[in-house]
Order: sequence, then C-alpha cells, then structure tokens
Amino acid sequence: MPDPGNSTPARPSAWCQVWRLPAATVVALTFVDQLTKYAIVVSETLARQDIVQVIPGFFRIVHVRNPGAVWGIFSNQTQVLSVISLVVFVAILAMFPRFVNGFIERGIAMSLILSGILGNLIDRILRGNVVDFLSFYYKRWEWPSFNVADSCICIGVGIYLISCWTRNEGKVADDQQAPATGS
Repeated sequence: MPDPGNSTPARPSAWCQVWRLPAATVVALTFVDQLTKYAIVVSETLARQDIVQVIPGFFRIVHVRNPGAVWGIFSNQTQVLSVISLVVFVAILAMFPRFVNGFIERGIAMSLILSGILGNLIDRILRGNVVDFLSFYYKRWEWPSFNVADSCICIGVGIYLISCWTRNEGKVADDQQAPATGS
C-alpha cells in the first residue's frame, strides 16, 4: 500500500516508458489514415466526378479501391493479405526493442510502419479492400494511387534503412550509454 504522505508521483513502468510515444504515434496516424479514407468514401464530389484536381498536371484526389497490395499485386487476396498484415504487425510489436536498438529514429520508423500496416488492415477487414486517394502524375506518367497508411510505411522503411546505413550497429544508442564518470 502506498504511503499517503508521499507526494512523489509513481514512475511509469519501463514497459510504459518504452511504448508511450510509439503507441501514441500509431493511434494518431491510424486515426488520420482512417479519417481521410472515410472522407473520400463519403465524398459526394468524388462520387460525381471521380477526380478532384488539386495541382493541375501534377496532383489530384481520386477514389480508388485496391483489392490487393502495393500496385495491385495479389489482387482479390484480401484474407491472405489480412493474415500476413496481422502476423507482421504482431512480429514487429514482439521484436520492437530489437528493431529499435535504442535509436530514436528507428522507434519512429517502426511506429510509422505499424501505423501503416494497421490502417490498411482495418480497411481490408471493414471494407474488403484498401481505399487509395492520392494520385501524382505528369503528362503520361502516373504513380499508382496511395493513401496515408502507404505513406507511413514507405517513410518508415526509408527512415529505418537510412538509420541502418548511417549508424554503427556495434555501438549502443547515445541515450543508452552509461554516463561517464568524472575525475
């Protein structure tokens, strides 16, 4: 039983400290992803026109339903993709500290990847496909449409790869090194 005279607040457990920022990031970005997809799905403008030009000749908002994975591969394999997403999500959660290895940018990267996986998994479960709406193009060239979750995954993977290429794996992250003893 805690001492009622002790006004020092209890310190959160080590588990809570490690997961506070990643959990908040995953929740916030998954919410933004789902909110933007919901806005696209219920948009009367997109229902009538199918395309909203934002920057003519470069960027537009569309309403595309992707029954597969990136670039439409594994089309109509929603159940298989859902299972794979769930397994990868749980594996990243289980190995999060190992992936992060004490580097803050890797924690951010893994949080972005988890957000993206969760956002698209929710679509597959609730809608049977993934809602894509961001479309970049130039003349005849067009990048496949994507969404906030896809962006999170790509940015997260990019940050993680850059960190792996630029950080010395033999060293512990600066914030985990023991303090130097002064003489």
